[in-house]
Amino acid sequence: MLTETVFNGDAIGTKIAAVRAGIEPEVRLRAETFRQDPDDAIRDFHTPMNVFTEHLELHRSFVIQKLEKG
Repeated sequence: MLTETVFNGDAIGTKIAAVRAGIEPEVRLRAETFRQDPDDAIRDFHTPMNVFTEHLELHRSFVIQKLEKG
């Protein structure tokens, strides 16, 4: 079942962590270019990423619940 193999916390978490790692240097560079605090920019970047992760986890729970009800 996809909810156990592809759409699970480990698989999704790994992909989101990879996206974060790939984008963070760009966020830091952009902040430095515009003379902003890079640490603030990283925190601002993490906020929507955390919301996105939480949303995916909640959606996965919703899908599992619906599948169990049939």
